Amino acid sequence: MSYSRRTNEFERDKLELPLRWITRILWVGIVILLPGSIFLLNVDFGLFHQGALYLLIVTVVIFIVNSINTYSLHFRGRAPSTPALRTLLTANIVLMQFLFAVAVSITGGIDSLAVHVFHAVTFITISAFTSRGVILTSLNGSLLLALLYTLEHFGILPHFARFEDPNMGIYGNGFATFVNAFATILWIEIVAIFAALIGRIIKRREDVILEERHRISAIIQYLPDGILLLNTNNRLIFMNPSAENIIGIPAEKTLNHIFHPQHREQYPGRLYDLLFTQPRAPEENIPVSGPPSFEYVVGSKDRERYFEVTPLAVAEANGTPMGRMIIIHDITREKLIEKLKSEFISVAAHQLRTPLTAVKWSLQMVRDGDIGPLNEEQRQMLDKGFVSNQRMINLVNDLLDASRIEEGRFKYQPQQLDPLELLNSVAQEFEHVFKERGIVFNMSIPKTKIPFIYADPQKIRMVFQNLIDNATRYTKKSGRITVTLDYDSNNGAVDFSVADTGVGIPENQKPQIFSKFFRGENVVRMQTEGSGLGLFIVKNIVEEHGGTIRFDSQVNVGTTFYVVLPTSSARQQRIRAVQQPTP
Repeated sequence: MSYSRRTNEFERDKLELPLRWITRILWVGIVILLPGSIFLLNVDFGLFHQGALYLLIVTVVIFIVNSINTYSLHFRGRAPSTPALRTLLTANIVLMQFLFAVAVSITGGIDSLAVHVFHAVTFITISAFTSRGVILTSLNGSLLLALLYTLEHFGILPHFARFEDPNMGIYGNGFATFVNAFATILWIEIVAIFAALIGRIIKRREDVILEERHRISAIIQYLPDGILLLNTNNRLIFMNPSAENIIGIPAEKTLNHIFHPQHREQYPGRLYDLLFTQPRAPEENIPVSGPPSFEYVVGSKDRERYFEVTPLAVAEANGTPMGRMIIIHDITREKLIEKLKSEFISVAAHQLRTPLTAVKWSLQMVRDGDIGPLNEEQRQMLDKGFVSNQRMINLVNDLLDASRIEEGRFKYQPQQLDPLELLNSVAQEFEHVFKERGIVFNMSIPKTKIPFIYADPQKIRMVFQNLIDNATRYTKKSGRITVTLDYDSNNGAVDFSVADTGVGIPENQKPQIFSKFFRGENVVRMQTEGSGLGLFIVKNIVEEHGGTIRFDSQVNVGTTFYVVLPTSSARQQRIRAVQQPTP
Protein backbone atom coordinates (compact mmCIF):
# COMPACT_ATOMS: atom_id res chain seq x y z
CA MET A 1 0.00 0.00 0.00
CA SER A 2 1.46 3.38 -1.04
CA TYR A 3 2.30 6.14 1.40
CA SER A 4 -0.24 8.59 -0.08
CA ARG A 5 -2.98 6.00 0.22
CA ARG A 6 -2.05 5.24 3.84
CA THR A 7 -1.96 8.97 4.66
CA ASN A 8 -5.35 9.53 3.02
CA GLU A 9 -6.85 6.66 5.02
CA PHE A 10 -5.38 8.13 8.19
CA GLU A 11 -7.00 11.52 7.43
CA ARG A 12 -10.31 9.82 6.61
CA ASP A 13 -10.25 7.97 9.92
CA LYS A 14 -9.74 11.24 11.81
CA LEU A 15 -12.79 12.74 10.08
CA GLU A 16 -15.01 9.67 9.95
CA LEU A 17 -14.70 8.63 13.59
CA PRO A 18 -16.10 11.87 15.13
CA LEU A 19 -18.74 12.02 12.40
CA ARG A 20 -19.98 8.55 13.32
CA TRP A 21 -20.18 9.52 16.99
CA ILE A 22 -22.07 12.73 16.15
CA THR A 23 -24.51 10.69 14.04
CA ARG A 24 -25.18 8.28 16.90
CA ILE A 25 -25.61 11.09 19.42
CA LEU A 26 -28.01 12.96 17.12
CA TRP A 27 -30.19 9.86 16.65
CA VAL A 28 -30.37 9.51 20.42
CA GLY A 29 -31.25 13.22 20.63
CA ILE A 30 -34.05 12.77 18.08
CA VAL A 31 -35.52 9.90 20.07
CA ILE A 32 -35.55 12.10 23.19
CA LEU A 33 -36.53 15.46 21.66
CA LEU A 34 -39.35 14.38 19.37
CA PRO A 35 -41.75 12.99 22.01
CA GLY A 36 -40.65 15.72 24.46
CA SER A 37 -41.44 18.59 22.09
CA ILE A 38 -44.79 17.04 21.08
CA PHE A 39 -45.74 16.67 24.75
CA LEU A 40 -44.85 20.30 25.57
CA LEU A 41 -46.82 21.56 22.55
CA ASN A 42 -49.97 20.00 24.00
CA VAL A 43 -49.46 21.63 27.39
CA ASP A 44 -50.05 25.34 27.86
CA PHE A 45 -47.02 26.58 29.77
CA GLY A 46 -46.71 30.02 28.24
CA LEU A 47 -43.22 30.53 26.97
CA PHE A 48 -42.50 26.83 27.28
CA HIS A 49 -45.07 26.26 24.54
CA GLN A 50 -42.97 28.46 22.27
CA GLY A 51 -39.82 26.63 23.42
CA ALA A 52 -41.45 23.34 22.53
CA LEU A 53 -42.11 24.68 19.03
CA TYR A 54 -38.41 25.55 18.79
CA LEU A 55 -37.55 22.01 19.87
CA LEU A 56 -39.83 20.46 17.26
CA ILE A 57 -38.33 22.56 14.47
CA VAL A 58 -34.84 21.72 15.69
CA THR A 59 -35.71 18.02 15.83
CA VAL A 60 -36.89 18.06 12.22
CA VAL A 61 -33.68 19.81 11.13
CA ILE A 62 -31.61 17.26 13.05
CA PHE A 63 -33.53 14.41 11.44
CA ILE A 64 -32.87 15.74 7.93
CA VAL A 65 -29.16 16.34 8.54
CA ASN A 66 -28.65 13.04 10.32
CA SER A 67 -30.38 11.15 7.54
CA ILE A 68 -27.80 12.62 5.17
CA ASN A 69 -25.04 11.54 7.58
CA THR A 70 -26.35 7.99 7.82
CA TYR A 71 -26.78 7.65 4.07
CA SER A 72 -23.27 8.95 3.39
CA LEU A 73 -21.63 6.68 5.95
CA HIS A 74 -23.61 3.45 5.60
CA PHE A 75 -25.88 3.25 2.56
CA ARG A 76 -23.97 5.02 -0.19
CA GLY A 77 -22.46 2.77 -2.81
CA ARG A 78 -18.88 3.87 -2.08
CA ALA A 79 -17.13 5.47 0.85
CA PRO A 80 -17.17 9.29 0.85
CA SER A 81 -13.95 11.03 -0.13
CA THR A 82 -11.82 12.93 2.37
CA PRO A 83 -13.04 16.40 1.19
CA ALA A 84 -16.66 15.19 1.34
CA LEU A 85 -16.15 13.92 4.88
CA ARG A 86 -14.53 17.20 5.91
CA THR A 87 -17.46 19.20 4.47
CA LEU A 88 -20.01 16.91 6.13
CA LEU A 89 -18.27 17.07 9.51
CA THR A 90 -18.00 20.87 9.31
CA ALA A 91 -21.73 21.13 8.55
CA ASN A 92 -22.54 18.86 11.48
CA ILE A 93 -20.37 20.86 13.86
CA VAL A 94 -22.04 24.13 12.78
CA LEU A 95 -25.41 22.42 13.28
CA MET A 96 -24.36 21.24 16.73
CA GLN A 97 -23.31 24.79 17.66
CA PHE A 98 -26.68 26.05 16.50
CA LEU A 99 -28.45 23.35 18.53
CA PHE A 100 -26.36 24.18 21.58
CA ALA A 101 -27.29 27.87 21.13
CA VAL A 102 -30.97 26.85 21.08
CA ALA A 103 -30.37 24.75 24.19
CA VAL A 104 -28.76 27.74 25.91
CA SER A 105 -31.68 29.94 24.87
CA ILE A 106 -34.46 27.71 26.24
CA THR A 107 -32.58 26.91 29.47
CA GLY A 108 -32.04 30.48 30.64
CA GLY A 109 -30.01 32.30 28.01
CA ILE A 110 -27.11 34.05 29.64
CA ASP A 111 -28.00 32.41 32.97
CA SER A 112 -27.91 28.90 31.46
CA LEU A 113 -25.33 26.32 32.45
CA ALA A 114 -25.77 24.67 29.05
CA VAL A 115 -23.15 27.04 27.65
CA HIS A 116 -20.47 24.57 28.74
CA VAL A 117 -21.58 22.06 26.11
CA PHE A 118 -19.78 24.25 23.57
CA HIS A 119 -16.55 22.79 24.94
CA ALA A 120 -17.59 19.42 23.50
CA VAL A 121 -17.38 20.93 20.01
CA THR A 122 -13.85 22.12 20.76
CA PHE A 123 -12.74 18.65 21.83
CA ILE A 124 -14.24 17.11 18.69
CA THR A 125 -12.43 19.55 16.42
CA ILE A 126 -9.04 18.91 18.09
CA SER A 127 -8.78 15.46 16.53
CA ALA A 128 -10.30 16.32 13.15
CA PHE A 129 -9.23 19.88 12.29
CA THR A 130 -6.05 21.94 12.27
CA SER A 131 -5.41 24.51 15.00
CA ARG A 132 -6.81 27.20 12.67
CA GLY A 133 -9.95 25.13 12.20
CA VAL A 134 -10.33 24.75 15.97
CA ILE A 135 -10.08 28.54 16.50
CA LEU A 136 -12.49 29.34 13.65
CA THR A 137 -15.01 26.80 14.91
CA SER A 138 -14.77 28.25 18.40
CA LEU A 139 -15.22 31.80 17.06
CA ASN A 140 -18.32 30.67 15.21
CA GLY A 141 -19.79 29.31 18.45
CA SER A 142 -18.86 32.49 20.30
CA LEU A 143 -20.55 34.63 17.64
CA LEU A 144 -23.72 32.53 17.94
CA LEU A 145 -23.75 33.04 21.71
CA ALA A 146 -23.02 36.77 21.40
CA LEU A 147 -25.84 37.10 18.86
CA LEU A 148 -28.19 35.13 21.12
CA TYR A 149 -27.39 37.25 24.17
CA THR A 150 -27.77 40.48 22.18
CA LEU A 151 -31.11 39.49 20.65
CA GLU A 152 -32.45 38.39 24.04
CA HIS A 153 -31.16 41.57 25.71
CA PHE A 154 -33.05 43.79 23.27
CA GLY A 155 -36.15 41.58 23.39
CA ILE A 156 -35.95 40.45 19.78
CA LEU A 157 -35.85 36.84 20.97
CA PRO A 158 -37.85 35.73 23.99
CA HIS A 159 -35.89 35.09 27.17
CA PHE A 160 -36.71 31.82 28.91
CA ALA A 161 -35.81 32.81 32.44
CA ARG A 162 -33.87 30.31 34.47
CA PHE A 163 -35.45 31.61 37.68
CA GLU A 164 -39.13 32.25 38.42
CA ASP A 165 -38.39 35.66 39.92
CA PRO A 166 -37.68 37.96 36.97
CA ASN A 167 -35.69 40.26 39.24
CA MET A 168 -33.07 37.50 39.58
CA GLY A 169 -32.21 37.81 35.89
CA ILE A 170 -29.44 40.08 34.64
CA TYR A 171 -30.90 41.35 31.35
CA GLY A 172 -32.19 44.40 33.22
CA ASN A 173 -28.55 45.46 33.78
CA GLY A 174 -26.71 46.01 30.50
CA PHE A 175 -23.26 46.12 32.09
CA ALA A 176 -23.87 42.87 33.98
CA THR A 177 -25.14 41.27 30.78
CA PHE A 178 -22.02 42.37 28.91
CA VAL A 179 -19.63 41.19 31.63
CA ASN A 180 -21.33 37.79 31.93
CA ALA A 181 -21.47 37.30 28.17
CA PHE A 182 -17.86 38.42 27.75
CA ALA A 183 -16.65 36.11 30.52
CA THR A 184 -18.53 33.15 29.02
CA ILE A 185 -17.24 33.77 25.51
CA LEU A 186 -13.72 34.47 26.79
CA TRP A 187 -13.68 31.16 28.66
CA ILE A 188 -14.81 29.31 25.55
CA GLU A 189 -12.07 30.98 23.50
CA ILE A 190 -9.38 30.25 26.10
CA VAL A 191 -10.35 26.59 26.03
CA ALA A 192 -10.34 26.70 22.23
CA ILE A 193 -6.88 28.32 22.08
CA PHE A 194 -5.49 25.80 24.54
CA ALA A 195 -7.10 22.99 22.57
CA ALA A 196 -5.65 24.42 19.35
CA LEU A 197 -2.17 24.39 20.87
CA ILE A 198 -2.62 20.78 21.93
CA GLY A 199 -3.97 19.96 18.50
CA ARG A 200 -0.93 21.58 16.87
CA ILE A 201 1.42 19.51 19.02
CA ILE A 202 -0.53 16.37 18.17
CA LYS A 203 -0.47 17.30 14.48
CA ARG A 204 3.31 17.76 14.55
CA ARG A 205 3.72 14.38 16.23
CA GLU A 206 1.40 12.85 13.65
CA ASP A 207 3.46 14.38 10.84
CA VAL A 208 6.67 12.97 12.32
CA ILE A 209 5.08 9.54 12.72
CA LEU A 210 3.66 9.63 9.20
CA GLU A 211 7.02 10.70 7.78
CA GLU A 212 8.79 7.84 9.57
CA ARG A 213 6.04 5.49 8.47
CA HIS A 214 6.45 6.67 4.89
CA ARG A 215 10.21 6.18 5.05
CA ILE A 216 9.94 2.67 6.50
CA SER A 217 7.10 1.79 4.14
CA ALA A 218 9.10 2.93 1.12
CA ILE A 219 12.11 0.90 2.23
CA ILE A 220 10.05 -2.26 2.78
CA GLN A 221 7.96 -1.82 -0.37
CA TYR A 222 11.03 -1.59 -2.62
CA LEU A 223 13.16 -4.05 -0.67
CA PRO A 224 14.23 -6.95 -2.93
CA ASP A 225 13.86 -9.32 0.02
CA GLY A 226 10.43 -10.73 0.76
CA ILE A 227 8.96 -9.71 4.13
CA LEU A 228 6.13 -11.54 5.91
CA LEU A 229 4.81 -10.46 9.30
CA LEU A 230 2.56 -12.56 11.55
CA ASN A 231 1.14 -11.56 14.92
CA THR A 232 1.17 -13.78 18.00
CA ASN A 233 -1.99 -15.56 16.75
CA ASN A 234 -0.32 -16.47 13.42
CA ARG A 235 -2.44 -13.90 11.59
CA LEU A 236 -0.64 -12.64 8.49
CA ILE A 237 -0.69 -8.85 8.87
CA PHE A 238 1.87 -7.76 6.26
CA MET A 239 3.33 -8.96 2.98
CA ASN A 240 5.49 -6.79 0.74
CA PRO A 241 5.47 -7.00 -3.10
CA SER A 242 8.69 -9.05 -3.21
CA ALA A 243 7.07 -11.68 -0.98
CA GLU A 244 4.00 -11.71 -3.24
CA ASN A 245 6.24 -12.37 -6.24
CA ILE A 246 8.13 -15.17 -4.49
CA ILE A 247 5.04 -16.90 -3.10
CA GLY A 248 2.93 -16.31 -6.20
CA ILE A 249 -0.19 -15.30 -4.25
CA PRO A 250 -1.65 -11.75 -4.08
CA ALA A 251 -1.51 -10.20 -0.62
CA GLU A 252 -5.27 -9.55 -0.69
CA LYS A 253 -5.93 -13.31 -0.61
CA THR A 254 -3.78 -14.01 2.44
CA LEU A 255 -3.67 -10.88 4.60
CA ASN A 256 -5.54 -11.12 7.92
CA HIS A 257 -5.80 -14.88 7.50
CA ILE A 258 -4.89 -17.02 10.53
CA PHE A 259 -2.54 -19.89 9.65
CA HIS A 260 -2.44 -23.10 11.67
CA PRO A 261 0.72 -25.25 11.59
CA GLN A 262 -1.36 -28.45 11.83
CA HIS A 263 -3.50 -27.71 8.75
CA ARG A 264 -0.95 -27.86 5.95
CA GLU A 265 -3.45 -29.11 3.38
CA GLN A 266 -5.41 -25.82 3.60
CA TYR A 267 -2.57 -23.65 2.31
CA PRO A 268 -0.41 -23.56 -0.80
CA GLY A 269 2.71 -25.64 -0.13
CA ARG A 270 5.14 -22.81 -0.79
CA LEU A 271 3.47 -20.45 1.69
CA TYR A 272 3.18 -23.13 4.37
CA ASP A 273 6.86 -24.08 4.01
CA LEU A 274 7.96 -20.47 4.33
CA LEU A 275 5.80 -19.85 7.40
CA PHE A 276 6.43 -22.99 9.42
CA THR A 277 9.69 -24.66 8.34
CA GLN A 278 12.07 -24.59 11.29
CA PRO A 279 15.67 -23.57 10.57
CA ARG A 280 18.37 -26.11 11.34
CA ALA A 281 20.37 -25.51 14.47
CA PRO A 282 23.90 -24.36 13.64
CA GLU A 283 26.44 -27.15 13.69
CA GLU A 284 29.17 -27.21 16.27
CA ASN A 285 32.39 -25.50 15.15
CA ILE A 286 30.63 -23.87 12.18
CA PRO A 287 30.76 -20.04 12.18
CA VAL A 288 27.34 -18.36 12.31
CA SER A 289 27.13 -14.64 11.54
CA GLY A 290 23.37 -14.22 11.94
CA PRO A 291 20.16 -15.84 13.18
CA PRO A 292 19.32 -19.43 12.11
CA SER A 293 17.86 -19.77 8.63
CA PHE A 294 17.00 -22.45 6.08
CA GLU A 295 17.37 -22.77 2.33
CA TYR A 296 14.29 -22.96 0.12
CA VAL A 297 14.32 -23.87 -3.59
CA VAL A 298 11.62 -22.84 -6.07
CA GLY A 299 11.28 -23.90 -9.70
CA SER A 300 12.11 -26.84 -11.93
CA LYS A 301 15.52 -28.25 -12.76
CA ASP A 302 17.93 -25.79 -14.40
CA ARG A 303 15.50 -22.96 -13.58
CA GLU A 304 15.71 -23.05 -9.81
CA ARG A 305 15.58 -20.00 -7.59
CA TYR A 306 17.30 -20.33 -4.24
CA PHE A 307 16.18 -18.43 -1.15
CA GLU A 308 17.58 -18.06 2.33
CA VAL A 309 14.62 -17.85 4.73
CA THR A 310 15.19 -16.32 8.16
CA PRO A 311 12.39 -16.34 10.78
CA LEU A 312 12.80 -13.67 13.47
CA ALA A 313 10.88 -13.01 16.67
CA VAL A 314 9.54 -9.44 16.80
CA ALA A 315 8.92 -7.63 20.08
CA GLU A 316 7.95 -4.15 21.21
CA ALA A 317 10.41 -1.80 22.90
CA ASN A 318 9.37 -3.12 26.33
CA GLY A 319 9.94 -6.73 25.26
CA THR A 320 6.29 -7.68 24.72
CA PRO A 321 6.11 -10.23 21.85
CA MET A 322 4.46 -8.90 18.69
CA GLY A 323 4.81 -11.99 16.50
CA ARG A 324 7.22 -13.25 13.83
CA MET A 325 8.88 -11.66 10.83
CA ILE A 326 10.06 -13.89 7.99
CA ILE A 327 12.74 -12.51 5.66
CA ILE A 328 13.13 -14.23 2.27
CA HIS A 329 16.47 -13.40 0.64
CA ASP A 330 17.20 -14.46 -2.94
CA ILE A 331 20.57 -16.23 -3.07
CA THR A 332 20.21 -17.57 -6.62
CA ARG A 333 23.11 -15.44 -7.86
CA GLU A 334 25.39 -16.63 -5.05
CA LYS A 335 24.43 -20.24 -5.76
CA LEU A 336 25.13 -19.79 -9.46
CA ILE A 337 28.53 -18.24 -8.76
CA GLU A 338 29.33 -21.05 -6.34
CA LYS A 339 28.30 -23.62 -8.94
CA LEU A 340 30.41 -21.96 -11.63
CA LYS A 341 33.35 -21.80 -9.26
CA SER A 342 33.03 -25.50 -8.44
CA GLU A 343 32.73 -26.37 -12.12
CA PHE A 344 35.80 -24.28 -12.91
CA ILE A 345 37.81 -25.97 -10.16
CA SER A 346 36.66 -29.38 -11.37
CA VAL A 347 37.53 -28.68 -15.01
CA ALA A 348 40.85 -27.05 -14.13
CA ALA A 349 41.80 -29.91 -11.82
CA HIS A 350 40.95 -32.49 -14.48
CA GLN A 351 43.01 -30.62 -17.05
CA LEU A 352 45.94 -30.37 -14.63
CA ARG A 353 45.94 -33.95 -13.42
CA THR A 354 46.70 -35.54 -16.79
CA PRO A 355 49.95 -33.63 -17.50
CA LEU A 356 51.00 -33.84 -13.84
CA THR A 357 50.60 -37.60 -13.91
CA ALA A 358 52.60 -37.79 -17.14
CA VAL A 359 55.37 -35.70 -15.54
CA LYS A 360 55.31 -37.95 -12.49
CA TRP A 361 55.88 -41.14 -14.47
CA SER A 362 58.54 -39.49 -16.61
CA LEU A 363 60.43 -38.41 -13.50
CA GLN A 364 59.99 -41.85 -12.02
CA MET A 365 61.50 -43.49 -15.09
CA VAL A 366 64.51 -41.16 -14.97
CA ARG A 367 64.97 -41.77 -11.22
CA ASP A 368 64.85 -45.52 -11.77
CA GLY A 369 67.68 -45.26 -14.33
CA ASP A 370 65.60 -46.42 -17.28
CA ILE A 371 67.15 -43.70 -19.45
CA GLY A 372 70.63 -43.97 -18.06
CA PRO A 373 72.71 -43.82 -14.87
CA LEU A 374 72.45 -40.73 -12.59
CA ASN A 375 74.97 -39.15 -10.29
CA GLU A 376 74.01 -38.15 -6.74
CA GLU A 377 73.39 -34.50 -7.55
CA GLN A 378 71.10 -35.39 -10.44
CA ARG A 379 69.19 -37.85 -8.29
CA GLN A 380 68.64 -35.25 -5.55
CA MET A 381 67.30 -32.75 -8.08
CA LEU A 382 64.95 -35.34 -9.54
CA ASP A 383 63.78 -36.35 -6.06
CA LYS A 384 62.86 -32.74 -5.27
CA GLY A 385 61.00 -32.41 -8.56
CA PHE A 386 59.20 -35.69 -7.97
CA VAL A 387 58.10 -34.65 -4.46
CA SER A 388 56.88 -31.24 -5.68
CA ASN A 389 55.01 -32.88 -8.53
CA GLN A 390 53.37 -35.31 -6.11
CA ARG A 391 52.26 -32.39 -3.92
CA MET A 392 50.61 -30.78 -6.93
CA ILE A 393 48.86 -34.06 -7.75
CA ASN A 394 47.64 -34.29 -4.15
CA LEU A 395 46.32 -30.70 -4.34
CA VAL A 396 44.52 -31.45 -7.60
CA ASN A 397 43.02 -34.59 -6.07
CA ASP A 398 41.82 -32.58 -3.06
CA LEU A 399 40.23 -30.00 -5.35
CA LEU A 400 38.45 -32.72 -7.30
CA ASP A 401 37.27 -34.44 -4.11
CA ALA A 402 35.94 -31.15 -2.68
CA SER A 403 34.16 -30.42 -5.96
CA ARG A 404 32.58 -33.90 -6.04
CA ILE A 405 31.43 -33.54 -2.43
CA GLU A 406 29.69 -30.23 -3.16
CA GLU A 407 28.05 -31.59 -6.28
CA GLY A 408 26.97 -34.83 -4.60
CA ARG A 409 29.18 -36.94 -6.90
CA PHE A 410 31.51 -38.29 -4.21
CA LYS A 411 30.60 -41.95 -4.54
CA TYR A 412 30.84 -44.39 -1.62
CA GLN A 413 31.24 -48.17 -1.77
CA PRO A 414 30.81 -49.32 1.84
CA GLN A 415 31.76 -52.79 3.00
CA GLN A 416 32.70 -54.64 6.18
CA LEU A 417 35.94 -53.11 7.37
CA ASP A 418 38.34 -53.94 10.20
CA PRO A 419 39.22 -50.54 11.77
CA LEU A 420 42.33 -51.86 13.50
CA GLU A 421 43.77 -53.26 10.30
CA LEU A 422 43.02 -50.00 8.48
CA LEU A 423 44.65 -47.89 11.19
CA ASN A 424 47.79 -50.04 11.26
CA SER A 425 48.07 -49.79 7.48
CA VAL A 426 47.82 -45.98 7.54
CA ALA A 427 50.33 -45.70 10.40
CA GLN A 428 52.87 -47.75 8.43
CA GLU A 429 52.66 -45.24 5.57
CA PHE A 430 54.00 -42.52 7.89
CA GLU A 431 56.82 -44.47 9.57
CA HIS A 432 59.51 -42.84 7.45
CA VAL A 433 58.03 -39.37 8.15
CA PHE A 434 58.11 -40.00 11.91
CA LYS A 435 61.76 -41.05 11.67
CA GLU A 436 62.75 -38.08 9.51
CA ARG A 437 61.11 -35.56 11.85
CA GLY A 438 62.08 -37.33 15.07
CA ILE A 439 58.44 -37.64 16.14
CA VAL A 440 57.47 -40.21 18.77
CA PHE A 441 54.46 -42.17 17.53
CA ASN A 442 52.25 -44.29 19.80
CA MET A 443 49.14 -46.36 19.22
CA SER A 444 46.75 -47.22 22.03
CA ILE A 445 44.70 -50.34 21.25
CA PRO A 446 42.25 -52.01 23.67
CA LYS A 447 42.63 -55.68 24.54
CA THR A 448 39.01 -56.38 23.64
CA LYS A 449 38.15 -57.12 20.03
CA ILE A 450 37.08 -54.10 18.01
CA PRO A 451 33.96 -54.81 15.90
CA PHE A 452 33.91 -54.11 12.19
CA ILE A 453 32.58 -50.88 10.73
CA TYR A 454 30.51 -50.55 7.55
CA ALA A 455 32.46 -48.04 5.48
CA ASP A 456 34.21 -47.25 2.23
CA PRO A 457 37.85 -48.34 2.80
CA GLN A 458 39.34 -45.75 0.47
CA LYS A 459 37.36 -42.85 1.97
CA ILE A 460 38.01 -43.81 5.61
CA ARG A 461 41.69 -44.25 4.76
CA MET A 462 41.62 -40.63 3.50
CA VAL A 463 40.23 -39.53 6.88
CA PHE A 464 43.13 -40.99 8.88
CA GLN A 465 45.72 -40.07 6.29
CA ASN A 466 44.62 -36.42 6.55
CA LEU A 467 44.47 -36.39 10.36
CA ILE A 468 47.88 -38.05 10.82
CA ASP A 469 49.41 -35.98 8.02
CA ASN A 470 48.21 -32.76 9.71
CA ALA A 471 49.58 -33.97 13.03
CA THR A 472 53.03 -34.64 11.55
CA ARG A 473 52.99 -31.42 9.52
CA TYR A 474 52.26 -29.15 12.51
CA THR A 475 54.19 -31.02 15.23
CA LYS A 476 57.73 -29.84 15.78
CA LYS A 477 60.74 -32.13 15.88
CA SER A 478 60.84 -34.49 18.88
CA GLY A 479 57.10 -34.02 19.36
CA ARG A 480 54.61 -36.76 20.09
CA ILE A 481 51.63 -38.18 18.16
CA THR A 482 49.23 -40.66 19.77
CA VAL A 483 46.54 -42.57 17.91
CA THR A 484 43.86 -44.21 20.05
CA LEU A 485 41.29 -46.80 19.06
CA ASP A 486 38.44 -47.86 21.35
CA TYR A 487 35.00 -49.47 21.31
CA ASP A 488 31.96 -47.84 22.93
CA SER A 489 29.58 -50.76 23.48
CA ASN A 490 26.88 -48.54 24.99
CA ASN A 491 26.50 -46.49 21.82
CA GLY A 492 27.55 -49.15 19.31
CA ALA A 493 30.42 -47.01 18.03
CA VAL A 494 34.14 -47.19 17.38
CA ASP A 495 36.08 -44.21 18.75
CA PHE A 496 39.24 -42.94 17.09
CA SER A 497 41.46 -40.08 18.21
CA VAL A 498 44.63 -38.49 16.84
CA ALA A 499 46.49 -36.35 19.39
CA ASP A 500 49.62 -34.28 18.79
CA THR A 501 51.85 -31.85 20.66
CA GLY A 502 51.87 -29.37 17.80
CA VAL A 503 51.18 -25.65 17.42
CA GLY A 504 47.47 -25.91 18.22
CA ILE A 505 44.54 -23.88 16.87
CA PRO A 506 43.85 -20.27 17.99
CA GLU A 507 40.58 -19.92 19.89
CA ASN A 508 39.08 -17.34 17.53
CA GLN A 509 39.71 -19.59 14.51
CA LYS A 510 38.26 -22.82 15.87
CA PRO A 511 34.78 -22.24 14.34
CA GLN A 512 36.34 -22.09 10.85
CA ILE A 513 38.56 -25.14 11.06
CA PHE A 514 36.30 -27.35 8.87
CA SER A 515 35.68 -24.62 6.29
CA LYS A 516 36.90 -25.04 2.75
CA PHE A 517 40.32 -23.49 1.99
CA PHE A 518 40.79 -22.35 5.60
CA ARG A 519 44.22 -22.45 7.23
CA GLY A 520 45.08 -21.05 10.64
CA GLU A 521 47.18 -17.91 10.87
CA ASN A 522 49.82 -19.61 13.00
CA VAL A 523 50.41 -22.44 10.49
CA VAL A 524 50.51 -19.98 7.59
CA ARG A 525 53.28 -18.10 9.40
CA MET A 526 55.17 -21.40 9.71
CA GLN A 527 55.15 -21.57 5.88
CA THR A 528 53.95 -25.15 5.98
CA GLU A 529 52.31 -26.52 2.88
CA GLY A 530 48.62 -27.30 2.72
CA SER A 531 45.48 -26.62 0.69
CA GLY A 532 42.98 -26.01 3.48
CA LEU A 533 40.77 -28.74 2.01
CA GLY A 534 41.76 -31.77 4.08
CA LEU A 535 39.54 -31.21 7.13
CA PHE A 536 36.64 -30.11 4.90
CA ILE A 537 36.86 -33.46 3.09
CA VAL A 538 37.37 -35.39 6.35
CA LYS A 539 34.26 -33.91 7.96
CA ASN A 540 32.07 -34.70 4.95
CA ILE A 541 33.33 -38.29 4.75
CA VAL A 542 32.80 -38.93 8.48
CA GLU A 543 29.27 -37.49 8.44
CA GLU A 544 28.39 -39.42 5.29
CA HIS A 545 29.24 -42.59 7.23
CA GLY A 546 26.87 -41.58 10.04
CA GLY A 547 29.70 -40.49 12.31
CA THR A 548 30.84 -37.33 14.07
CA ILE A 549 34.10 -35.43 14.35
CA ARG A 550 35.20 -32.87 16.91
CA PHE A 551 38.43 -31.55 18.37
CA ASP A 552 40.11 -30.00 21.39
CA SER A 553 43.04 -27.68 20.93
CA GLN A 554 45.29 -25.30 22.81
CA VAL A 555 47.89 -23.07 21.20
CA ASN A 556 51.46 -24.37 21.67
CA VAL A 557 50.13 -27.39 23.59
CA GLY A 558 48.55 -29.54 20.91
CA THR A 559 45.38 -30.72 19.20
CA THR A 560 43.28 -33.86 19.48
CA PHE A 561 40.73 -34.87 16.84
CA TYR A 562 37.99 -37.32 17.86
CA VAL A 563 36.19 -39.42 15.26
CA VAL A 564 33.20 -41.58 16.17
CA LEU A 565 31.92 -44.12 13.62
CA PRO A 566 29.02 -46.53 14.16
CA THR A 567 29.80 -50.24 14.14
CA SER A 568 28.64 -52.27 11.17
CA SER A 569 25.58 -53.64 13.00
CA ALA A 570 24.62 -50.22 14.39
CA ARG A 571 25.01 -48.56 10.97
CA GLN A 572 22.86 -51.14 9.21
CA GLN A 573 20.18 -50.83 11.89
CA ARG A 574 20.06 -47.08 11.28
CA ILE A 575 19.83 -47.60 7.52
CA ARG A 576 16.94 -50.04 7.93
CA ALA A 577 15.17 -47.64 10.31
CA VAL A 578 15.39 -44.84 7.75
CA GLN A 579 14.24 -47.04 4.86
CA GLN A 580 11.33 -48.56 6.80
CA PRO A 581 8.07 -46.87 5.69
CA THR A 582 6.12 -45.02 8.35
CA PRO A 583 2.64 -46.41 9.10
